[in-house]
Parts: sequence; C-alpha cells; structure tokens
Amino acid sequence: MSFVVAAFIVGFSCAAVTAKILLGYNNFSLWLKIPAVVLIFAAWFTPVILGFVRRTRLIENPEVYAVLSNLMYYLFGLAFIIFCLLMARDIVWFAVHGIAGFSGHAPEYLNPKNPHSLAISNMAVLGLSLLISIYGVWQAIRLPEIKELSLGSSKISQPAKIVFLSDLHINRTTSPDRLQKIIDKVNGLEPDAVVLVGDIIDDRMKNIESQVNLLKKIKAPEGVYSVLGNHELYSGIPAWFMKFDSLELNPLINKGKRLDKHNIFISGIPDANIAMFSEFFKFNFNAAQKGAEEDDYKILLSHSPKINLQGNKFDLQLSGHTHGGQIFPFHFLVKHSNKYLAGHYKKDDMDIYVSRGAGYWGPAMRILAPSEITLIKLNPEK
Repeated sequence: MSFVVAAFIVGFSCAAVTAKILLGYNNFSLWLKIPAVVLIFAAWFTPVILGFVRRTRLIENPEVYAVLSNLMYYLFGLAFIIFCLLMARDIVWFAVHGIAGFSGHAPEYLNPKNPHSLAISNMAVLGLSLLISIYGVWQAIRLPEIKELSLGSSKISQPAKIVFLSDLHINRTTSPDRLQKIIDKVNGLEPDAVVLVGDIIDDRMKNIESQVNLLKKIKAPEGVYSVLGNHELYSGIPAWFMKFDSLELNPLINKGKRLDKHNIFISGIPDANIAMFSEFFKFNFNAAQKGAEEDDYKILLSHSPKINLQGNKFDLQLSGHTHGGQIFPFHFLVKHSNKYLAGHYKKDDMDIYVSRGAGYWGPAMRILAPSEITLIKLNPEK
C-alpha cells in the first residue's frame, strides 16, 4: 500500500510540475491548456488507467487494447523524458543566469522567467524529447543484440555454450513474429543449454497462451531451464509454473540439474519478491544444489541480482530484473535499488552477469540500455 501511495504522489507531482512549466508561463487559451493538462496527467497515470481497463475488461478486443496500450505507454515514456529534460534544463539555466548575475551583465534573454525565452526553450525540449522517444522505441522493438561472455574454469570438463535470456515480458501486445525471431536467433547460436531467468511473461495465461507456446521451439541438447520472476508472481504463479513445465522449460524452484558431460550444475531459486509471499518459495540453497558434485562448476539462476547467498558458494550467478535501467536516467535508481545494473561483475571468487533483458516493461522504449541475448562460453582451464 505504501508503494501505491508513493507512486501516486510521485506521478501527481511530476505531472503537475510538467504542466506548470510547459503551460503556466504563456498566454495560451484555456481551451488549449485544459486538454493539454489532462493529456499530461493521463500520460503519467498510464499504468493505473491500463490496469483499470484490464481488470474491468473494458476493452475485450486484443487488437484494440494493443493499440491503446502502445499509445498510452508511449505517452508515459515521452512524459518521463520531457520531465527529465525540463529538470536538467532548469538546473543549468538557473545556474548560468545566477553566475551571469554576479558579474552584473545578465542579459534579459538569459532570465529563466522571460516568457519569450521560456517558450522557445520549451519548444526545443518538446522537439528533442520526441526525437529521443522515437530512438527509444526503435531500440526497444528491434531484435536484441548478441552479447558474449567467455569464462574459464578448471572444473569444466568440456566447452559449453549457454544462452541466457531474461525479461521477455510476453504480454497481449507482444508480437508473435518478433518472439519467433528471438527464438530463431537463440537456436541459431546452437547452445548446449538455454536458461530463461525470470519475467518471461507479463500477463494472464488466457491472454497470451498462443505466444508463450512458441517457447517450446527453443532447442538445446542439454535442456532448457527457467526460474520465475516477480511478474510471474503478479500474473498467477501456480498456473505459469505448470505451463512452463508442460513446455519443457524445466522451472527450477530450489532445484538443480547437472550437465554431466561438462561437469556443470545449474541451480535455480525463486525471485526475492516471490520468496516473501510463501514458505514454499523461500530460498533453499541446499535443495537447489542437491545432486551436485563437489567439483562441479556451479551456476545460480536468480531473477533478482541482489540476493544473500547465506554463505553458499557458486562460480557464476545469472540474473536479470534491472533491464539495465531501460530508460536513462532511470539507471541511477535501478543500480541503487539492485546493487548491480548490467553486465559482468566479480564478487570474491564468483562471476555475476546481469542481463539487460530481451524485452521491456511499460513503454516500448530503451534509452542507453539496449536489449540483449547473452551467449556464455564456458571453457576448461588447466
């Protein structure tokens, strides 16, 4: 409940500030200002509005809903970009005006309260925001790039290729064609095993079953393995656990699987958010490593990168959840909240890799956080 209240306060404040800066210091007519203010507030409260539409089934037609959802989330992302640029501009503008004022030679056009300068600057911010948002949409909808990570260990008996996917966020607006192309790209890497590390889906099963069924086409001789993320929790975790099992995605909840040929053991634990809701989903590292041999190369799949290993040792942790920040400058909050942002980290003797994910949440936008499919090459070392 506290999160909802905080989100409402932040959304309302950001909408009010944006409306005031863009519309409060000009002589636009009231007939223009009122719909503009309504649009700004609607953009900032898009998640609430669309959540209401989904719950009440106000729009049953999936194509109509997809258009509405994509449009509103685009406005949500655009509103965020506009707000960030306005804040950055005003900080710089007031600083420059203040410094010029100390010298006694501050021209009037440098005054942040000059209506003419403000109008021109606002138009520039809106134009730049549109360009950035279009770039962000392109970055989100294009196919994820392949990122390679090569690691070596004396524990590994034979070279192994593992493809790592996270945060697909399959929902009713997801294009089956794009999803199929991602699967083709994964299969084209000819992996020994594939791991899907949470937030694979982001909707109720009845809305996306046909898209999710495509995941059965992922092929790897040593198997496909998955763990659940916080969005599986929001979308009905028992049903999705059984669905993943039926698709041979082998969900690992405090469970593991040994790849005998390579001396590799893959363990999976529930997402930290799921673990708070049930004893069944609490971390159990002993159960997750059951069947592993002492000299195995141990891989831990955990959707959230920020976990307490409770003294357990793994060679490699694979996580997602962060989206790499998805839309800059959200990166700073994401890194602060999750400890890690994206990429390869080292903690003591353990490698950690955090994927930016292959999909997106909310706005179909990615800014300075490109999507990825990760190819992990594990090689023997003497």
